[in-house]
Amino acid sequence: MALVEPAFLLFALISCLLYRLASRRDSLRPIVLVALSLFFYSTWNPWYCLPITLTALLDYNTSWLLVRTTGARTRSFLITADIILNLLILAVFKYFNFLHLSTTQFLTFFGRTLPPAPFRVVFMVGISFYTFQSMSYVIDVYRGEQKPARGFLEYFAFVSFFPTLLAGPITRARVLLTQLQQPAGPLTDDQGSRALLMIARGFIKKLVFADYLSVNLVDRAFELPRMFSSLEILIAVYAFAVQIYCDFSGYSDIAIGVAQLLGFRLPDNFNSPYRSESMIEFWRRWHISFSTWLRDYIFFSLPSSRRAKWRLYWNTLVTFALGGIWHGASWTFLTWGLLHGFGLAVNHAAEALWPRRGKQSPKHLLARIGGALLTFHFVCFTWIFFRCDSTSQALEVLTGIARGSMELINIPWPVPVLIGLAMLAQWWPANWYERVEARFGAWPATVQAAALSGVALLIAWTSRTAVTQFIYFKF
Repeated sequence: MALVEPAFLLFALISCLLYRLASRRDSLRPIVLVALSLFFYSTWNPWYCLPITLTALLDYNTSWLLVRTTGARTRSFLITADIILNLLILAVFKYFNFLHLSTTQFLTFFGRTLPPAPFRVVFMVGISFYTFQSMSYVIDVYRGEQKPARGFLEYFAFVSFFPTLLAGPITRARVLLTQLQQPAGPLTDDQGSRALLMIARGFIKKLVFADYLSVNLVDRAFELPRMFSSLEILIAVYAFAVQIYCDFSGYSDIAIGVAQLLGFRLPDNFNSPYRSESMIEFWRRWHISFSTWLRDYIFFSLPSSRRAKWRLYWNTLVTFALGGIWHGASWTFLTWGLLHGFGLAVNHAAEALWPRRGKQSPKHLLARIGGALLTFHFVCFTWIFFRCDSTSQALEVLTGIARGSMELINIPWPVPVLIGLAMLAQWWPANWYERVEARFGAWPATVQAAALSGVALLIAWTSRTAVTQFIYFKF
């Protein structure tokens, strides 16, 4: 059951009614939410429910052992064992096939062979997201920053929360579990209108922008770059930058909107990332739940020293190399992560060498424009490796751009229009959406319904191609 299917909207509506009816009783609230989440997950594959249950049992029991244990060595052993077991479960279901293939190729190079794998592991949709979410809970309990859940079902409801289950946002226990422990308040007209407007925004991003750019240019240009001119490939790279932003932020909008209907408030996951003036700022605006997870649980956990400045740069490279591998078992994802780590390290080094006087004073306009252009194009360069299935394909795309041909034959006219609109939206005033929400909420219910119906008709009219799967579902 995909989030852009009408069946999901019906399921979300029924879930909202059932959960709000059950939310008045503490014992019934997690039971209903777990049942809804497992039903939703089983529509993808009933076997998916086994690994998430195993992860939840592991981390829930570890958290209580940590609370009841006072010895430092025992606590250290428990948290280490828990992290290793979580990563092993993740590795088996996400990286087994890649590791077996890579080992086979490595041994073949030296004239040896590896027996074929007796089985092939089915990839579990959403496993990366709920594993990181569950691990953050155990680490917070270990650090004394989070109280353990009152019961297993309550914790399982937090881990399996269906709006964020497939592709985040990676929500911390202090945000989601705390709200789960309280009954859902009444859904006011203002809250309902804001939630529906956010869901509609997510549908527009996904179906009008992301899917059109994917089907009508990006997929073809990346798969057959020799059939496109250099300028067309470059436009396809820009189009993919817009596609992945609209695809992923569109999912986040739908997930956050559905969570609001259920009575949960989740933090934003994106904040106009393509207006960033540096790589540091970019990662404060892009996939915020993931970047803060990397910062809090990997970067700050690595050895550091004020005297050894090189450790800052090394730790940044290590953190984003792991972040790249988290996205998938591929050398292209590792390259993408290393490039972002390198860009951030250079950014930190530049700030150390040329500290800006008066950090509170605004930068010169030309410096801001130059920084935004440089950051955006560096990010677009890294997206080439992210999008390609292999390094050879990425090099073929880069070679195609370097040819220097300028023909414009294979670009449908809506493509530059959608790219321009998406980029323009990055630079709108910071509070523009809040003002839209306020005005929309002030309209009568009949007008709101008419407006949302118009959005539905717009989506139906513009998205004449088949709906593609959300990009981050494969991570």
